[in-house]
Amino acid sequence: MAIKYVYDFFDKTTNLNLVGEKGENLASMTQLNLPVPLGMIVSTEACNKYKKDGVLSEAILSQLWRNLKNIEEEIDLGLGDMEKPLLVSVRTSS
Repeated sequence: MAIKYVYDFFDKTTNLNLVGEKGENLASMTQLNLPVPLGMIVSTEACNKYKKDGVLSEAILSQLWRNLKNIEEEIDLGLGDMEKPLLVSVRTSS
């Protein structure tokens, strides 16, 4: 079974050890149907793998791109699209 490195806010399998407190709170608010923009959480496992390997693995990148594509399709905006651009915000843990 492949390791899951990227979680969306609707994923009920998130846990504090993998996604951190901010990630867990965003996922919880989304699951309560509070108005939270679509997003994804890169797990601590992905960060540890990057620190160990020195590069983003294909597994991490493919999960990031797949989640980004899902967001683009859900809101009908696109990263790099000149007509309907998707604007993103990247937040780090504390």
